[in-house]
Amino acid sequence: MEVNDIISNVSKDLKGVANFEMRTIITVVVTIVVLFAVYFFINKFKKTFSKSLNLDQNIVKLIHRIFKVIYLFVGFMIISAELGINTNSILAIFSIFGLAVSLSIQNLMSNIANAFSIFTNKPFIIGDFVNIGGVEGTVDDISFMYTKLVTVNEEAVYLNNTHVGTTNIINYTKHSIRRISQTIGISYDAPIDLVKKALRETVDNEELVLKDKDIYIAVSAYADSSINYTVRVYTKKENFITCRDRLLESYKKYFDKYNINIPYPHLTVHMDNEV
Repeated sequence: MEVNDIISNVSKDLKGVANFEMRTIITVVVTIVVLFAVYFFINKFKKTFSKSLNLDQNIVKLIHRIFKVIYLFVGFMIISAELGINTNSILAIFSIFGLAVSLSIQNLMSNIANAFSIFTNKPFIIGDFVNIGGVEGTVDDISFMYTKLVTVNEEAVYLNNTHVGTTNIINYTKHSIRRISQTIGISYDAPIDLVKKALRETVDNEELVLKDKDIYIAVSAYADSSINYTVRVYTKKENFITCRDRLLESYKKYFDKYNINIPYPHLTVHMDNEV
C-alpha cells in the first residue's frame, strides 16, 4: 500500500510538472505572438503618424530605433516573469549596466542629440554644398554619429556630429545665387582707371556673371609691390566654380590687351665695375 501511495504521488507530481511546463510554454508562446502583433500594428501606426505630421525620415528612424530597444526590453521582462525568473535581479543588473554604459557613451549620446538637432532644425540637408568649420563639400549622408561631406576633390570627410553642432555652418545652397569675390594685384605703373576698365570688360564679357546684380570693382589695398583691386560679382549657385575660374583666366587676356603688368617676385642684382 505504501508503495502504491508513493507511485501515485510521484505520478501526480510528474503530471503537475508537465502541466506547469505546458502552461508556461503556452503562456510564453502567446506572449511572443501578442508582442509581434503589437509591434506590427505600431509599425503601421508609425508610418501613418509620420506621414500625417510630415516628419523627416531620419527622425522617424531615430524614434523607431529607440522604440525598438525599449520594446525588446519590455518583451524580455514579460517573458522572464512568465518563466518565473526574478525580474528584480534583472532590473538591478540592467541599472548597474546602464549607469556604466551611460558614463562611457556620453560622446555617443552627444552625437545622437546633435544629429536629432540637425534633423529638426535642418541647417542643411543631403545634397547641400556647405562649409562646416572650414571644411567645404556636398552633404552626402547624415548618420547618428557623423555627417559625411564629399569635397570638390572627391574626398569623403566624416565630421563628428558634436563638432557640427558647435561650429559655424555656411550653407551655400540655401539661396539660388552666390557671390564671387576676387582680389588681383596689379603693378603701380598701371593707371587705376585703365585697370578698372580691363576688369570691367572682363566681367561684362563673362556670360555666367549676373548682370542684374551689383558689380563691385575698386582699389582695396596698396600692398608692398602692387595695388590690389577687388572684384565682386554674382552668379547662379550651380555656376559658381566655373564662373570663378573663367574670370581668373579672362583677367590675363584683358590685362595683356591694355599692357597691364601683374607683378611677381624678382631679384635685381647691381654689380660695380672693377677699376
